[in-house]
Amino acid sequence: MTIRQAYLGTVGYLRAYGVESPEFDASQLVEAVTGVSRGRMPLDGQKDIPPAQWKKLRAMIDRRAQKYPLQYLLGEWEFFGLPFSVGEGVLIPRPDTETLVETGLKLLEGVSHPVVYDLCSGSGCIAAAVASQRPDALIYAVEVSQEAFSYLTKNTRPFPGVRPVLADIFEAAPQLPSCHLILSNPPYLSDEEMNRLQTEVTYEPEIALRAGENGLAFYRSIAKAYRPNVLPQGHIAFEVGYRQSGLAEELLRENGWRHIEKKQDLNGIERVVYASA
Repeated sequence: MTIRQAYLGTVGYLRAYGVESPEFDASQLVEAVTGVSRGRMPLDGQKDIPPAQWKKLRAMIDRRAQKYPLQYLLGEWEFFGLPFSVGEGVLIPRPDTETLVETGLKLLEGVSHPVVYDLCSGSGCIAAAVASQRPDALIYAVEVSQEAFSYLTKNTRPFPGVRPVLADIFEAAPQLPSCHLILSNPPYLSDEEMNRLQTEVTYEPEIALRAGENGLAFYRSIAKAYRPNVLPQGHIAFEVGYRQSGLAEELLRENGWRHIEKKQDLNGIERVVYASA
């Protein structure tokens, strides 16, 4: 069997099992196993695929057909132009969250050597993305899950300004120095939303997804408990779920935050709510 035949067979197999993007997924899996990208298929696709590689690829295909996340199969995923190690136990970085990073970087303009919190840091993608653009920043990346923390420490190792902190954010505020900016993409799914998850998402850690109070528990706690930590002229910015921006705005206002604004993601959804101290 050639690499091209393996690719085409993978496309057909994944399509038959209802995978939404069979061509893309097949190209990613084939490249991960053989090193041959979709772009190089015309040149290298006629090479035979070794039996050991085909066995490995077939096992990955079968898992993907069961809607196991592609990102976990690959073990790495890109966010903000950077590679991040991912696997079971850590939330997969998503393009929507780049809106939060962009907002944070905008809020840090003109601030020299800023101190930043990344609360519910998960894979560390937010902290690393900010650090990649602001090497002068000191960023405290706080995560409670030991499984996620192992990915966080690995992913942020290239950025000396990031300080991983293994702690519950509900208890961590007194441990941290004053800051210029809080960024957080916390769990924000309600119990009802958890019951309607796509199959792929059910493989991701529940601790990174579920939030009580109709998905508002983390917003409420952070807005209140961390308000004293923010320096004058500092800011806070949340990623929020679909239709949560207004509720998050109310929570911020109730806890003394000012100049509350919202930013849409590329799909036109109000994805970030931010405010001044």
